[in-house]
Amino acid sequence: MEIKQKEQITAAVNEWIDTNNPDRSGQKLSEKAGINISYISNIKNGSYFIGATPIKDEYFIKIAVAMGFKIEETELHFETENFKLVQNVCKSAQQKRKIVLLDSEESGLGKTYGLEHYATYNDKVLYIKCTSSMGAKDLLDEIIYKLSIKDAPKGAKAKIDAIRDKVLSTPGYLIIIDEAEDIKISLYKILKEIIDFTYMKCALVVSGMSLTNKIERLARKERPGFPQLKRRLFANQAKLRMITNKEKADICQAYNISAKSAIQWFQKQVHDYQMFAEYIKDVLDFVKKHPQTVVDEEFLRGLFSIA
Repeated sequence: MEIKQKEQITAAVNEWIDTNNPDRSGQKLSEKAGINISYISNIKNGSYFIGATPIKDEYFIKIAVAMGFKIEETELHFETENFKLVQNVCKSAQQKRKIVLLDSEESGLGKTYGLEHYATYNDKVLYIKCTSSMGAKDLLDEIIYKLSIKDAPKGAKAKIDAIRDKVLSTPGYLIIIDEAEDIKISLYKILKEIIDFTYMKCALVVSGMSLTNKIERLARKERPGFPQLKRRLFANQAKLRMITNKEKADICQAYNISAKSAIQWFQKQVHDYQMFAEYIKDVLDFVKKHPQTVVDEEFLRGLFSIA
């Protein structure tokens, strides 16, 4: 969750709480949200930490829901087929306790945005974004942190046992491991262990770019653990697709960019959703300052200095 959204909730909390109304007290709000009063107090005062620990996004969302407050999107949101696919994949996995491989051949197709969106607006979802520098301890510590496991044990096996006990003791968890194509080969051993204890017991979505090809290649070479990974992950697969010209036109129309030459310009120049969002935002910012602007190909070429 972005800081602007947290600030929106802080403002809403201060407006909601009425010192002259016992039904609109901080204590009442904490009871309604189902969280400790300390979270309400800190967020009300604009402090987004409990001690040195950041307050999790889920608590901001619970407070917003309790107040009936709608969190404003601080970035452009495209209701694309890929976005819908990611939401459906995560929802189905979580409800049916499935392990799913979510793949994307290119970057910028909305995979990470969709996964983060689902994790933000749904309960019992752990979203873990991998990096190339991440080690086994880093991955396990991140999951332990997201699970709020106190006094985390030392050693990989003890950490895995603690994670397993936590997620299996409360039904309904979904673990999302994103950008798994970036992790070290050795880290797939940890991933396999997570897959083993989640199988048919809780949900897991493993996501990455060209991840299917990577696992297939390593399994074919009979790298330790990869044939088993392939067998588990390939049972349920979903794949994002490239952005189409029709979707580009629909997005333009949604933001009142209707000139045919402008739509054709976007169709030619833009090939992923992230780039689309940045370009659309720049156009909207300019038009807000200059309401009489005609958004056509000539304007776009000048704004972005593209011949």
